[in-house]
Amino acid sequence: MDRLTLTAGAFCLLISVAQPQDFTILTENRQINVAEGGNAFFSVKPSAAAGSGGWDYKNTTTNIDIVVWIGSEFRFRNNYGERAELFLPNGSLLLKSVRVSDSGDYTVKMGPTGGGADASAILTLHVLAVSPPVKKLSVGGIIGIVIAVLVVVALIIGITAWMFKQKICRAKCGSQHNNIKMASQGNEPVSYSNGTNTQTTKPKEIDVVYAQPYILQQGPNASTASTEINKTDYAELKFK
Repeated sequence: MDRLTLTAGAFCLLISVAQPQDFTILTENRQINVAEGGNAFFSVKPSAAAGSGGWDYKNTTTNIDIVVWIGSEFRFRNNYGERAELFLPNGSLLLKSVRVSDSGDYTVKMGPTGGGADASAILTLHVLAVSPPVKKLSVGGIIGIVIAVLVVVALIIGITAWMFKQKICRAKCGSQHNNIKMASQGNEPVSYSNGTNTQTTKPKEIDVVYAQPYILQQGPNASTASTEINKTDYAELKFK
């Protein structure tokens, strides 16, 4: 009786060992976060040797095949060969220079070599947008800006100083012209005075351009004639 029981137990153990396990795909990380422009690596490993498989991409509006393989032969689709790489025999996928539009679900499917049910796994990629880098000015650019600012400041100071000088000159010339007296008779030398200094010149003709009211005297003693000239601001006397 005991011998019969041992035989039955050994038979059940053999059946348990011989029964094949389910074919599955192991994933290292199902949620992958990558900055825009970086590389996304979808690491997978089948529980047994896989004879075929493929990757596809899906988001809310798109479902695209990326690559398929049988044995050691594989083929990329939809121009993914330019920026994707497949690693056999495990079937891991590397996606290079990812864009924000690459965000979505990536599904891998594999079939065991000895036959049986296929297995699949879904990995989700999140591509994080990166702000464009702020351009920094070079040393030459900074020096150029400083020079330009200094030139503008110098021009402003120069123009302000010139206007201030003109204002002082006008005020000074106006106060002097208010007291100018000249005397001449015929072609005699002309004498003129501003109340402080008296100068004598050779015989000249005099043009009075404009002046505040003051007396133009003729004759040696200013007794022959006198003329009053009325203009707006001040006198500018030109000797011809």
